[in-house]
Amino acid sequence: MLTATQSSSWLARARDTNPWWAGAPFDSGVTRDGLGDAARWLGGDQALALIGMRRAGKSTLLRQIARHLIEARHVPPTDLLAVHFEELEFIDALDSPTLFDELLALHRDFVRPAGLPWLLLDEVQNTTHWARFVRMAIDQKRAHVVVTGSSSRLLTPELATVLTGRSIRHEVWPLSFREFLR
Repeated sequence: MLTATQSSSWLARARDTNPWWAGAPFDSGVTRDGLGDAARWLGGDQALALIGMRRAGKSTLLRQIARHLIEARHVPPTDLLAVHFEELEFIDALDSPTLFDELLALHRDFVRPAGLPWLLLDEVQNTTHWARFVRMAIDQKRAHVVVTGSSSRLLTPELATVLTGRSIRHEVWPLSFREFLR
């Protein structure tokens, strides 16, 4: 459970992590070749899991998906909620079974999304109950979900079982030479 201090700290940090709420410009890096493939799976009844080795560009692709949702799909910016689970605000709450419900409630109460929220969950494998939450969010149509994480930690057999039929895996590779030249 998030304490009042953690909630306040997270809300302050969330404004930096979600610059689109204020209409502020944000860097999304070199456009990845995989963006089009990943984007075609957005908005269905499955979560999109961006998996790959460390430093492959999963977080960059996640920001590019945010830009795509806002600019190409005209999703209201307040509908997007990006959360990075390596931030210090979450250290004491990573094992909480209510963490995701609390984050959704904070988003709903303070940002007031216009439609179904888009959860962009970065380094989600650092939390204990993420797979069950994603399953509930998808099954109950509480949110669209995109997650990132390292291949080795997101592909365990237990997690594959929990999300069977509820997720699309998109492998993210380091920059190609063509991307590097951009």
